[in-house]
Amino acid sequence: MFRTTAHTVLLFTLTTALTACGSSDPEQTSGGNTAGKTTVGAQGGVIQLDNGFEITVPEGALTQDVSITVTELSETPAHSGFESHGPSFLLGPEGQTFAKPLTLKLPYTGVALPQGMKLDVRAFTAPKDSDAFTQLTVTERGESVITTSTTHFSVFTAGMLTPATVSGGEKFPLAVAADADYVYWTNSGNNDNQRQDGNEGFVMRAPKAGGAGTPITAAMPDPRAIALDDTHIYWVNGGDSDGGVDNTGIPGSVMRANKDGSDAVELSSAGFPVSILLSDGYLYWGDAGTNEIRRLPVAGGESELVTDAAYRPEFITADATDVYWTGGTEGNVSKAPKAGGTAIELASGQTDAKGIVLVGDNVYWADAGSSVGAGGAADIAGAIRMLPKAGGSVTDVYTSAMPTDLEVVGDDLVFTDQVLGMVVRLPLAGGEATVLSMDQSLPWRLYFDGTDLLWSNAGKYEYDGSIQHFSL
Repeated sequence: MFRTTAHTVLLFTLTTALTACGSSDPEQTSGGNTAGKTTVGAQGGVIQLDNGFEITVPEGALTQDVSITVTELSETPAHSGFESHGPSFLLGPEGQTFAKPLTLKLPYTGVALPQGMKLDVRAFTAPKDSDAFTQLTVTERGESVITTSTTHFSVFTAGMLTPATVSGGEKFPLAVAADADYVYWTNSGNNDNQRQDGNEGFVMRAPKAGGAGTPITAAMPDPRAIALDDTHIYWVNGGDSDGGVDNTGIPGSVMRANKDGSDAVELSSAGFPVSILLSDGYLYWGDAGTNEIRRLPVAGGESELVTDAAYRPEFITADATDVYWTGGTEGNVSKAPKAGGTAIELASGQTDAKGIVLVGDNVYWADAGSSVGAGGAADIAGAIRMLPKAGGSVTDVYTSAMPTDLEVVGDDLVFTDQVLGMVVRLPLAGGEATVLSMDQSLPWRLYFDGTDLLWSNAGKYEYDGSIQHFSL
């Protein structure tokens, strides 16, 4: 049920055009609130409230006079999938349609954000007495008002989409990936599968449409990065230095299994593998124990050395000819030929280089900065940076507190920021960054499946991690 304020509140500021084509008949109610109706005809007009709400009815949208009312609801009706960020309005006559779109401005409540960021506030509408909200296209986002359009009257509100939690109670979930039916991730156990050995964890999956997450492997020694093809899941186990028989240690490994976890097999032993990538029929992985990047044919065969000059290659990507990686606190961004050869350092002097993507002829990466600056002085802010694949000058694209991972989404970059607890969208062509989601618990790894965005929250304490699913 909708709850409204005691009266239909109308604090209209009528433009000359509206006064010319209709009439305003305010009246005082017993509660002291200004209430009334405004008549708009074929010439159109503009209706404004003191809180920033505004309707522009264009000429020709109506063929006869219509008595328009605006009711500000005391709370947004029951809904799911988004969080309200402003008042809700019931426009009457409810169900009234128009021959031309009306321009509608909806006020929203902002929050304190770093300079150059804005909230991804969207417009939603539903029939009266319904929770079936749908989105409207937003044409402009101001500091406190968004602009949209409509050809009908119903309930309207401003809000932000909320991610769906695929799985909560996770202990430090790392990588995440998805296909059309399932979401996959690695963890160090969770509330339902707690491990005494802190290095043990599982490869997990859950239905993309919703449902419980379940382990699809036995307990593994430090499962980390994952990759998918049409039939299999691939992952790397970091190993366990004091695990195994008589605590002699379990080496790292590169693994493959069917997507339900069956027929798991070790493809290669490794030192401390931390990343994995499928590209052009080969499986590549980065080894922080040996500072190598290696590859082997997906169809089977022996592993080959790509480079032995890759310091802690936790984030890797590739194009048709080269593999690219970031070197963490070593501070470099590098590439090497896929078939093996001399590594080329593209950039150096980064504080903590992490997520990396390729866009056209350019390389983009996230420098996470540092929470403790040089000599224990001030913090070092992070940044999204880029340079040409062929080498050249480094350009600061955007400054943020601690950007961590990157994904390309259409003409934008999306990045996680662990300090801000945000997932942020950044136009490649430049402009303001848009906050897609806030209040995340150490957002970490990203995955874009072509339609939806997924990320892992590392969590601020044990079993506080989660996997989030966001429909763009």
